[in-house]
Amino acid sequence: MLRATFAPVVRAAQKSALIQRPRSLQVAVYHPAKASTRGLTSTRSRLSTEKPTAGSSIKDGQKTPDALVLTPYEKVTATATGGFWLGLMGLGAIGVYFVARELLPNRMSPNGLYSESLDIVSNNTDVVSRLGLPIHGYGHDHGGHREGRRNRIEHVNLTAKDGTPRLRIKYNIKGPSGHAYVFAEANKNMKKDEYAYLIVQVTKTGELLKIFDNRQLLAAETKEEQDALRQLLGN
Repeated sequence: MLRATFAPVVRAAQKSALIQRPRSLQVAVYHPAKASTRGLTSTRSRLSTEKPTAGSSIKDGQKTPDALVLTPYEKVTATATGGFWLGLMGLGAIGVYFVARELLPNRMSPNGLYSESLDIVSNNTDVVSRLGLPIHGYGHDHGGHREGRRNRIEHVNLTAKDGTPRLRIKYNIKGPSGHAYVFAEANKNMKKDEYAYLIVQVTKTGELLKIFDNRQLLAAETKEEQDALRQLLGN
């Protein structure tokens, strides 16, 4: 009897509980969604404030060249540094040129003409009879001490009237019987073993041994004078 009386009330309570349960679930589901939406919104707003605008990027682009402009002091320093290195490179190139000109085996270099003329002088009978064998050649003499074959050969670079380069050298030779100086000159148009002059001066006696002497021939200004001098000198 009591069960039949309270049955409708129980059913009504259960029904209301079933109806209210989905609402609580909806609240539990929808609240996280709202929180995530708020998080996305705040993140987007933060990124929008941090992202540079087009106007600011243009301004930055305009300011970049100003940062690369040198001060007057920096300009002077850079110019002086560049000039120093250019000058140093120029001096190095000049030094290499003069070293190559003297050391390379070229007839118009001091060492080249020295080697060629020394071979002629060492085999000349007049020189050998006065100095003996073997004959050694060497460069500039300081205080009577021989410097050696590879040391500096005294020389002068000249230019003829027609613009032809000329080279004049002086060096020492020595044999068992004495010492002598060698004087030689050649120009660029001369063939091997041709000289304006090649003269040996014996130091002890002062005697001059003229191996080649074409100075009069070279002094002639016309071809006719040169031919006449060749016949006179027997060349």
